[in-house]
Amino acid sequence: MQYEVILTNEAKKDFNKLTKVAQKKLDNDYEDIRKYGTDVAYIKHLEGKLFEIRTSDLRSLYTYKEGQIIVIAIIFIKKSQKTPEIYKKRAKKILEI
Repeated sequence: MQYEVILTNEAKKDFNKLTKVAQKKLDNDYEDIRKYGTDVAYIKHLEGKLFEIRTSDLRSLYTYKEGQIIVIAIIFIKKSQKTPEIYKKRAKKILEI
């Protein structure tokens, strides 16, 4: 099952702040999701309609839209075991969920 992966403007800004190595890791995971679906990625349901893609120490918070569309709200480097609430709130505000 293939998906379309869309980055919000905020996610694009976050992405551009990352190192080229980190960007390549994310690109690889997003491309795998586009081709093969979410079964190939490390996905975690956070709460409600909010999910997380794990790429080494990077996190992409997203939601599903109609059809096979994933909308990435924000990208950040995770430094603690739990996903900080500030990132969840920011993503939900961007995604309006």
